[in-house]
Amino acid sequence: MALQNSPARMDKNLLIACSILALGIGWLVLMPLGQWHDTRNPSPTHYFEINGKQILLETAVTDQEKRQGLKGRNSLPVNRGMLFTVNPEQDVQLWMAGVRFPLDMVFVHNEKVSAVLSDVPPCTTSPADCPIYASGGMVDSVIELAAGTAESLSLAEGSTIKIFELD
Repeated sequence: MALQNSPARMDKNLLIACSILALGIGWLVLMPLGQWHDTRNPSPTHYFEINGKQILLETAVTDQEKRQGLKGRNSLPVNRGMLFTVNPEQDVQLWMAGVRFPLDMVFVHNEKVSAVLSDVPPCTTSPADCPIYASGGMVDSVIELAAGTAESLSLAEGSTIKIFELD
């Protein structure tokens, strides 16, 4: 007498195999998205305090991180910003190509704000037509904040900003 699998047992085995396959495909699809999310919203590494508020800063150090900046994001969380280190110190030029929300650009030299450009709009045209925003002098760092944040913190030319590493 030969053993035969019943149709119910075959259906159960097929269901288990399909479930395992679906989980595997789901993992393969979602895993890269999780990595994409992490690189697009990195954890803060620095902060500054002003007028009793602490602002957490993600840091763009490498050329690739500086090119990416805040491109592709829809917003910044409250009390967050991005720090661009400039070494050696120099005049810098920024643009808003690929940025989806308005920003305040805070230019810093020797722990003093040298200029603030407020409510800089995103560029919705082709990158070649996007305006360039210059620091107007030597800087060693630039901080980008959500539009209106610099004013709400009373950040202005001459303000002192000491940037600290998070522990």
